[in-house]
Amino acid sequence: MAVSKYISAIKLWTICAILLMAGEAQATHIVGGELTYRCLGGQTFEVTLVVRRDCANGADDAPFDDPALVGIYLGQGELDLSLGIQGVLQMPFMGEDTVSNELIFDCGAIGGPICVHETTYRDTVYLPFPKKGYIFAYQRCCRNGIINNIVDPLEVGTTFIAEVPPIAVTDCNSQPVFQNWPDVYTCLNEEIDFDHSAIDIDGDSLVYKLCTPYVGASIDAPKPSAPSNPRQLSNVEWLSPYNLNNLLGGDPLRIDPVTGRLTGKPDLVGTYLVGICVEEYRDGILLSTVGRDLEINVRACIDPITVDFEALNNDCDGDLTVDFNNLTVGADSYTWYFDYPNTDPAFISNEINPSFDFPAEGHYTVRLEATRASDGCTSIKEKTITISNTPLVPAFDVVLSSCEMGDYIELIDQSYDSTGLTRPVAWDWTITLNGNSQTFNTQNVIVDVSGSDEVEVTLTVTSSSGCESTISDIIEVGELFPNPDFKLILQSCTPQYLLEAVYLPDGSNNFTVDSLSWSIDADGLQSNFVDVDSIDIFSNGDSISVSLLVYYSNGCVREIMRDINIPDLFPNVEIQNDLINACIGT
Repeated sequence: MAVSKYISAIKLWTICAILLMAGEAQATHIVGGELTYRCLGGQTFEVTLVVRRDCANGADDAPFDDPALVGIYLGQGELDLSLGIQGVLQMPFMGEDTVSNELIFDCGAIGGPICVHETTYRDTVYLPFPKKGYIFAYQRCCRNGIINNIVDPLEVGTTFIAEVPPIAVTDCNSQPVFQNWPDVYTCLNEEIDFDHSAIDIDGDSLVYKLCTPYVGASIDAPKPSAPSNPRQLSNVEWLSPYNLNNLLGGDPLRIDPVTGRLTGKPDLVGTYLVGICVEEYRDGILLSTVGRDLEINVRACIDPITVDFEALNNDCDGDLTVDFNNLTVGADSYTWYFDYPNTDPAFISNEINPSFDFPAEGHYTVRLEATRASDGCTSIKEKTITISNTPLVPAFDVVLSSCEMGDYIELIDQSYDSTGLTRPVAWDWTITLNGNSQTFNTQNVIVDVSGSDEVEVTLTVTSSSGCESTISDIIEVGELFPNPDFKLILQSCTPQYLLEAVYLPDGSNNFTVDSLSWSIDADGLQSNFVDVDSIDIFSNGDSISVSLLVYYSNGCVREIMRDINIPDLFPNVEIQNDLINACIGT
């Protein structure tokens, strides 16, 4: 099992931006790195140097180099003084390109945490066509003093190299790049299973192997102004019984030559240096080798501290007192901060399950530090809680959702906090139809109301501060459905009746009409029309029947039917008798 399950928080690589003077200080800090190149075209190459340092056990006077000095050598091992600055590529320390890593133990292993910082240097260089190629080299001393599998780690440095054969310049070749770094920690007597493969943008064949890292520089000159001849490098000396076939003890560490999968099962606690190499082949010819140094820390792993808590009894009764329930497992002592990072003693408690009177409504970060007595390891949990006595304003909307396979309405929560401090976090609905009740606990609810004239709804909503509010209402189902209509207009009476039927949509809702279907019965003849808003009707008789079906996109259908007595559509004419008499008497 990978140790990553014991790592409670991972912050990717932070920078230690401290200047380092070349050639000074007896520095112990190197825990790994690599040097690679990428062809940018036009004989220009980007050189990338990755350096890892120990920020817990390393010397305080051993920050990252600024600049990092990478020598440029001709293929036979001579410094090429025509390139860089007198044969040296001075690579600046660039904070913006530095990712930083500090792995924080959650007390899942015995012993203090290992702190690893990583930085990446990048620069470009133009390489003339060579006869024997080039070699980039970076040297630094010294390695981490806690390494168990090499001789004199405190006096042994490292050299990272990258060979550039002539074909790499003429054909613009780039080296393969490893995709990931393995965990800094692994557990004693547990399987290591890590994908250590690389990617080659040129599509060359890759072969993986374990390899012995190089030494470089010295404790007296930890940062040489130019690395020594890379053709005369020596390898680290393995401390017996360790070697390439036994790097960690136990089931030996090994790497699949085809896939790059790294496996093993260590049985000894310690810190171990490991070298990983990937060889790049094209048409059976070796083009380059990328070497990576890294350290694997084997620890005796135990059950971690599981730290957690909950806030109780913010009962919205007018006070701001909250009880805290400590749910931590595996710790012996506790420190609570009720307004972190405020360190005022009035906001701190060492009780197991404290109560605290908050001074005002608002948002507070509560931090619980749980410590194990056996080794002093501390695990941390932080939560932001909201202290408020202002209840939510409960509210909901009702819309007709669908008429497919039944008549469905949707109840949509619209509850809010007028102060903006809290938000709804829990909902309890009680829906009563024809005397039968159903309960739901989702924010919004869809209910089939087929066969019901009304729906009784009760919503209880809980805020993020724990306060509850309730609203009840009775919904008239019929009022939710669309109410389309049509009107008839008498256009002419001779030689036969001519009427116009006009569709009247329901403007009180946003339902989308899919289609209209008219059915007309006049003079014993039936006529049908679809998808028109108005139709003309001809009749010789005094009565007709009109039916309109309106189909909506949510599956709902509304039907309007009318039997029409045409004379009822005639205009009313009233004759005033006094006017007639007046005319007669004239």
